[in-house]
Amino acid sequence: MATPTPATQPRPTTPVASTPAPVPIAVAGIGVGSVSAPLNDVKRSTSEPTPIPQQGQAGHVVGIKGLIVEVAFTGEARPQLREILTVEGHPEIMLEINSFTASRNAICIAFVSSSLVHRGARVVATGTTINVPTGTKALGRLYNAVGLTADNLEPIGPEVPRRSIYTSAVSTQQFDNKDELLETGIKVIDFFTPFVKGRKIGIIGGAGVGKTVLIMELIHNIGKDPTKLAFFAGIGERIREGHELYQTLKEREMLSTTAMFYGQMNENPAMRAMVGLTATTLAEYFRDEEKRDILFFVDNVYRHIQAGNELSTMMGQIPSEGGYQATIFSDLKRLQDRLYSNANGSITSIQTIYIPADDLTDPAVQEISSQIDSVIVLSAPWPKPASAPLSTSSKPAPHSSRPKS
Repeated sequence: MATPTPATQPRPTTPVASTPAPVPIAVAGIGVGSVSAPLNDVKRSTSEPTPIPQQGQAGHVVGIKGLIVEVAFTGEARPQLREILTVEGHPEIMLEINSFTASRNAICIAFVSSSLVHRGARVVATGTTINVPTGTKALGRLYNAVGLTADNLEPIGPEVPRRSIYTSAVSTQQFDNKDELLETGIKVIDFFTPFVKGRKIGIIGGAGVGKTVLIMELIHNIGKDPTKLAFFAGIGERIREGHELYQTLKEREMLSTTAMFYGQMNENPAMRAMVGLTATTLAEYFRDEEKRDILFFVDNVYRHIQAGNELSTMMGQIPSEGGYQATIFSDLKRLQDRLYSNANGSITSIQTIYIPADDLTDPAVQEISSQIDSVIVLSAPWPKPASAPLSTSSKPAPHSSRPKS
């Protein structure tokens, strides 16, 4: 039994180190106290990003989990959220800061899988975010998800202005134009599901029913109008189809009014999740600055959600009840809300939507359907393109999701 301490002698005390105050955690789009955030869950900047004072700041990789890379920086200064880091001596290896941990380490998304990214590798802050070239010199080119040309043609020079892909989706002007129908030249569509200028149209169907064939026909019929610009975002689909589309537009001399962005199924989920926002940024520029009418084609918007789900899994985030990422609504809304029209010009978006297991009640399909204006349903028993007129719909009134001034 332990001997009690005499009352006349004070008990020995062990000095206790003072507990430091908790360090706030800066996370993109999340309040203080969160540890990580999904790739697209950010608050968009309302203006062009300002130069980072700590441009060129160096750090080193301390952990890797798939495409998720943890980087430590020394000292109090650190780069900003969404800033691009590159591996020292290899500017082609790009890491985007997604969040910060309690220990002030940066959690980054790697756009390129490479053995050059390893524990101890030195990285350098660039002071910029992902951006795309703008102006007429940006037309007629093929880009990847980070705004770099991928057509093996002459590089776009530094004199061409570039715009960050993180822009505001808030309209400052009302779009009060009357409803104007876009003739597609395909009778079953023009009659049952007329396309209205400035709206979002979804082409829904399972595998092998002709979604890509139909969208290529629409690009040929509508996109050949020289008064309009056509932008194509290939998200998670076959690279063969993207190559055929590029060659077709080139042979028909339609590239001069077109810009194409590819993040196909051969790319990692970081590239596939980003390519839609990259293409949207250039479309916004021509709508607002050049006052042009835009035709915006997406093949396939379901893959945009799927890529975000893969990144969410890599980050260890808890999925929703339907199996998709918990941020499925905001991930999709952030893309769709930027495809709107104002007094400067219009963006008419035509999007293919894959149906997994031919299940129209899939949570992702239902979420996409709620954010578009018209739906064309393709059914396998019909000959290609397998339009099912009785299941299609078209909304003549503006969609409620359009941003208001």
